[in-house]
Amino acid sequence: MLKSFIPWLFCLASCGLVLGQINVETSFEPPTITQANSSTYKVVINGSQQSPSGAVPSVDGLRFSPQPRTLKSASFINGVPSIRFELSFTVSPERLGSFVVPPWSVKVGNQTYTVPAAKLEVLPPNQQDKIKQAQKRQQQADLRQAAFLEFSCPRSFLLKGKQSRHR
Repeated sequence: MLKSFIPWLFCLASCGLVLGQINVETSFEPPTITQANSSTYKVVINGSQQSPSGAVPSVDGLRFSPQPRTLKSASFINGVPSIRFELSFTVSPERLGSFVVPPWSVKVGNQTYTVPAAKLEVLPPNQQDKIKQAQKRQQQADLRQAAFLEFSCPRSFLLKGKQSRHR
């Protein structure tokens, strides 16, 4: 019985038909980070799998990844078909503070929807972050000190009976 519903659900999703009202949600995951870490800014469009168009507003003090990861899904929740489109941007803080991505517009099909505001709190690095940063600096210093060897072979072969084709 369930198998007969699955093709129907994917037909609806792939044809771009909307199941009910479209709504847009946003969040930061996690919503609080230290300056040494990053967060994910998610925009979820429930009720459509159509690719949205729009631009995330720039926020002074935050760096957003240039290209989002996307996820399309279709499922049954308590017997009700559900479709959604998700955009995920990696966000790196440039300084401490409380940041708000203001509401912005996104177009899905012929309709324009408002993406709600989302808040990210960036705290000073904790002791564990400081240890990780020190280890990373040490690894970078170690790589700068690495020695590289060049092997020069005066013979035209490496193994007895095997001759190189290049002379």
